[in-house]
Amino acid sequence: MSTTRILILLGGITVVLPLFLFMIAVAHNPNVSGSVISVIFGGIVFTIFLIGAIFEIKRLIDKP
Repeated sequence: MSTTRILILLGGITVVLPLFLFMIAVAHNPNVSGSVISVIFGGIVFTIFLIGAIFEIKRLIDKP
């Protein structure tokens, strides 16, 4: 694996894993409504796509 791919993987784990853990913690609270969980999940999905888009733009810019 190249160094760039390792950094991308590490960055994805660093950003997304805490969000998933937060969502699990919120989901186990009985006082939280379902809309909060769907908003959190939507934010996680949006973050994943945003990170992917940023790295894809960077890859296209760095292409010779």
